[in-house]
Amino acid sequence: MKKTLKKALPDFLFVLGFALVTLVYCSPVLKNKMLIPNDPVQSLGLAKESMDHKEEFGELPWWTNSAFGGMPTYLIASDFPNGVFSFIRPFTRPFPGSFAANDIFLTLLGAFILLMALQKNRWTGALGAIAYTFCSLTILYLEAGHSSKIQALAFAPMVLAGIIYAFKNKKLRAVLAFSIGLGFEVNSNHLQITYYLLLACVVFTGFLLYYAFKEGKLKPFIINLALIGVGGVLASTTQAGRLMSTLEYGKETIRGTSELTLETPNANSNSEGLSKDYAFSWSYGKVESFTFLIPEFSGGSSNGTLPKNSASASFLASLGMAPGNINQFLPSLPSYWGDQIFVSGPAYLGAIICFLFLLALLISTSRFKYPLLACTILLLFVSWGDNFKVFGYFMFDHMPFYNKFRSVNMGVSLMQLFVVALAGLGIAELLKGEKTFDTLKKPLLISLGITGGICLLIAVMPGIFFDFTALKDAAFIENMKRSFGDNPQAANGLYNALLEDRQTLAKQDALRSLIFILLAASLVFAFAKKKVNATFFAVLMLVLVTVDIWQVDKRYFNDKDFKLNRTNNAATQFPQSAADLQILADTDPNFRVLNTAVGFWSSAKESYYHKSIGGYHGAKLKSAQELYEHAMIKDGRLNMPILNMMNTKYFIVNGEGGLQAQLNPEALGNAWFVDSLIYANSANEEMTALADLDTKKTAVADVRFKELLGEKTTFNSDSSSIKLTSYLPNDLKYTSSSSQDGLTVFSEMYYR
Repeated sequence: MKKTLKKALPDFLFVLGFALVTLVYCSPVLKNKMLIPNDPVQSLGLAKESMDHKEEFGELPWWTNSAFGGMPTYLIASDFPNGVFSFIRPFTRPFPGSFAANDIFLTLLGAFILLMALQKNRWTGALGAIAYTFCSLTILYLEAGHSSKIQALAFAPMVLAGIIYAFKNKKLRAVLAFSIGLGFEVNSNHLQITYYLLLACVVFTGFLLYYAFKEGKLKPFIINLALIGVGGVLASTTQAGRLMSTLEYGKETIRGTSELTLETPNANSNSEGLSKDYAFSWSYGKVESFTFLIPEFSGGSSNGTLPKNSASASFLASLGMAPGNINQFLPSLPSYWGDQIFVSGPAYLGAIICFLFLLALLISTSRFKYPLLACTILLLFVSWGDNFKVFGYFMFDHMPFYNKFRSVNMGVSLMQLFVVALAGLGIAELLKGEKTFDTLKKPLLISLGITGGICLLIAVMPGIFFDFTALKDAAFIENMKRSFGDNPQAANGLYNALLEDRQTLAKQDALRSLIFILLAASLVFAFAKKKVNATFFAVLMLVLVTVDIWQVDKRYFNDKDFKLNRTNNAATQFPQSAADLQILADTDPNFRVLNTAVGFWSSAKESYYHKSIGGYHGAKLKSAQELYEHAMIKDGRLNMPILNMMNTKYFIVNGEGGLQAQLNPEALGNAWFVDSLIYANSANEEMTALADLDTKKTAVADVRFKELLGEKTTFNSDSSSIKLTSYLPNDLKYTSSSSQDGLTVFSEMYYR
């Protein structure tokens, strides 16, 4: 027992070290501060009705009327308490009240397990854990509040470690790592990351099967794969409720089949999945991929502020603009010139990691080198999406479920794992001490020449290779022309200054990356020359990698992002406006609200207090999205008959002194009788008719439902009435009165 504890002590100390690193990065949590990003705040708004229902009745209603006119809550406020991993999950959160700290710690731990599975050096494992966890894209996810995405990335290394242990014939470790890793991976409920992980695992395992066949070890490896497969299936089935409800719901979202053949921006007409334009709208650029090595090569964040000494600031000053106005104007200047619609920052892997990655390709003798490289290339191609159509469109058209996901740039977040793992193999190879300086000299110079050479060229003469322009720049120039009173000279002058600033950002970070690469290369040189010992080399390389990545992370996610814990309450996050107070004073709360003062289709804050027409969610019901695209908005304006049909009793509008509530007396209520029924011969005809319908008097239905609704198409609604008498999110009760046959329309969204 003592021997086992003594053997485990170093691992325990490294885990404590990870906890310390986590607390240092998230030090504000020690001062009762917490991260309050936008997405979780939006989720709180969406979930409010469901959580209130759970507090009163002890269960979730699985439906809310507070967003998009009504939608299931599977992906908003899900509750699957009977799953093993749902029960265990709270014990994986050592930092109460801080999802940021917990996610960082779990990612560190997961990456460490993978690196230890690949090789047994703990310092290398720690280096890989730091490098993977603090890749800037992961930190940007953290800053945005994408906790489920980070958790999926945190447990992905364990899944891969299970496959490696299976190849090494370590059955118990293989089953435990794969089963636990996959169980938590599914529990994270981020299907896109899990899907990309499984794609990579197939490629990775394919290489190992080939190696096992060549080495005559195919049978034991297949047996081990079967064992971890059984463990993985058992682990996943504990999440069956979560998986099945998500898959079921997915068919009814914009990822499912559309009956419409009208031009729909987001969905594939008459086929399952998204449209190519929508799916690949967030594709990582090929040229933009230089950000792996040089953080602000593409200009950093879309809303980043240029420095006060920038060329743009100087040009604005030359126009006579006051310093205060210049400081307010700078954030609107698009320093980012990459291919994506919007970014919070770059996907920086680390200059040293890129250098070590290339060095590992040249010196590593590990059998895992080529599988890791293949997965890196696969995920890079995935992330390029529309910028590499040969690959992206083939996968979209032929790979099952591939067309369910958008934001293919997410492939980079998982690609980081394989890059870091391969870089770790390079360090492990060096630490063996078997490489002489003569054998290392050429690989070292090649790695230094490629990574350092790129940095040097961009630092010295970036304009020779890149023009630093973006497709969106033409619109920017036009906007500036109008801002400067139809002055094209001023607009073009500012644009030229902006191009200069973009080059400056790239040059500065290229020089920075070059310095870190030279420091790392010098350390490798010193170790190869026996000037430093293995421990000093490993520790100093770990420090260099940490400083390199950490500094860039702090540009985008730092102590300023944490707020005092007391600010995380409804009064702060959802302050009641005068409009809210007006609406809440209505004695009948069962109606809907639309906020015209915001982009209501991407804001869920109204859902906290009201039953909102809008909302904020990536998996809206297909019926809601199509209604919005083809009927709710007509000729660029709100289509009132449709909003009346949805019982939109109040509009929130900008008024004197702030937001005001505007009563809509034409709202049709929760249900009403109509005078006539029109049958449409197709979904297209039905939607087209609906867009121009007098919804108070007439209803439209697909001819498929004629047998159910009958032949009668005219009614007398004058003596008929219907009223909602009892409301719960999942239980609506009506009382109706009619002296003859009639047809009732309900304002509810339908989900079958």
